Amino acid sequence: MPRRHLAQTRNPCAKRTGTLDPVAGLHEKTCMKATVTEDGRHFTLQRGAWSNTYPIEDLAKWLAFYRQQPLDFPKSGTNYTASIAALESLCRARGLI
Repeated sequence: MPRRHLAQTRNPCAKRTGTLDPVAGLHEKTCMKATVTEDGRHFTLQRGAWSNTYPIEDLAKWLAFYRQQPLDFPKSGTNYTASIAALESLCRARGLI
């Protein structure tokens, strides 16, 4: 089977939109979701069975934390890519970036 270039591989997290993403090849359970609670006071990160909820005012702090992880731990490779993408998407939706 021919190898695809990373940019030509679909991200299973983005199946519905058909977008291309460097976190391609991840199993559905590894797709990170970031959502805001109904009251808008918290956001939840969820991946598979794991989830955690944080105050919305900490959103930028968590994005900075996840962006720093690959720099501090280069052997992690692309392990943080889905988390960063989910948090960036949420930040964009809220006008923070």
